[in-house]
Amino acid sequence: MALLTSSIIAKEFMKEFKGYSKYAKVVDKQYTDKFGEQSGDVSKGGTTIEVKTPQEVAVRTGRTASFVTPDEGKRSFSVDTMYGVDLKFTDVELQLSIDDFSGRFIKPAAAKLAAKVDQKIADEAYKAFPKAVGTAGTTPSSLKTFNLARGKLVNALVPESDSLYAFVNTDASAEMVEALKGLLSPNKQIADQYLNGYMGRAAGLEWIESTHVPVHTVGPLGGTPLVKGASQGITTGTAETTSLLTDGWTSAAAARLKAGDVITITGVYDVDQLTKQTRSYLKQFTVTADVSSDASGNATVIVSPAIITAGAYQNVSAVPADDAPIVVFGAANTVTAQNLVFTPKAITLATVPLILPKGTDMAERVVSDGISMRLVRDWSQSEAELTTRIDVFFGTKVMRPEWGVRVFG
Repeated sequence: MALLTSSIIAKEFMKEFKGYSKYAKVVDKQYTDKFGEQSGDVSKGGTTIEVKTPQEVAVRTGRTASFVTPDEGKRSFSVDTMYGVDLKFTDVELQLSIDDFSGRFIKPAAAKLAAKVDQKIADEAYKAFPKAVGTAGTTPSSLKTFNLARGKLVNALVPESDSLYAFVNTDASAEMVEALKGLLSPNKQIADQYLNGYMGRAAGLEWIESTHVPVHTVGPLGGTPLVKGASQGITTGTAETTSLLTDGWTSAAAARLKAGDVITITGVYDVDQLTKQTRSYLKQFTVTADVSSDASGNATVIVSPAIITAGAYQNVSAVPADDAPIVVFGAANTVTAQNLVFTPKAITLATVPLILPKGTDMAERVVSDGISMRLVRDWSQSEAELTTRIDVFFGTKVMRPEWGVRVFG
């Protein structure tokens, strides 16, 4: 029987990794080519590129032109995370068929690595998505909830040609299968729903059941939070976040909000991205970092998107008023699943091709569908064992946060 080579093992590992991955397989990977070969020394901070965001222009009224220097938004994107698995097997075990070897060594390792990468992507994504629907702590049981999420993406001008995905946990999946089982649908799809519990495509969404749907705990809250001071935000240009000064929290130095909490500000409505017409609902913001109040009940809350009140990038109907009430989505300390509805273009994943070191028994790199992995193998003469490490060096970033929605559950 032929000896299993590092190339065979690496390709088999990549195949299994892609089979187990869900988020990593779906999300956008267009920036992978922007990163060159790296040493993979994460202690050096990885590597960062600047990505330009789509330019916005203001529509003129009347004949007189007004030429202004365009404001170009930028988002930094870093590859700074290394995950890997470490295997050890004997020279005798290399004599196994690839099917036997894969079942014993590759599949369990690939499943765990794929899960770890998927969880990283999901955790980064949910905290960056400001839009939310549903009820914190209650599993969504109506298709209407997901239709509301899809509607938010339509209003955010997600391209009609884009596929929309709903990543849901097992509880939400069970509720949606129950809700959809009697609706008109292709026979094969109904059979899958009824016999296998799978949803496939329904209601304009590609449904994917995942055990890696994030779980969020709403902050401890306390008091009646208010905006502290008028004219917060910017009137021109673009930015990712706004530092919002607030007061009215319980007068004590204590934790109030958690990164990923969703808030609205009374009187601050969303606007149509093209016409700037005020919409009928308040603008939602996500809190980007944990927040504590001081002894007087003041706190600075960093929110995304930035509050932009005028110009081509205007995204709210009005500047927050002094003492405008702030409402947090969900009750204090509520534990809630974060089912995600998004277009793949909202989230970017980049994996960097790591160098192949010299002086080892074998080193192999395999790249497939925008995902790069490295396998390095060494020989222990005393133990007659082969130690093998498989590494993936990557970064993930939500480039278009407005193109994703959380469905609280």
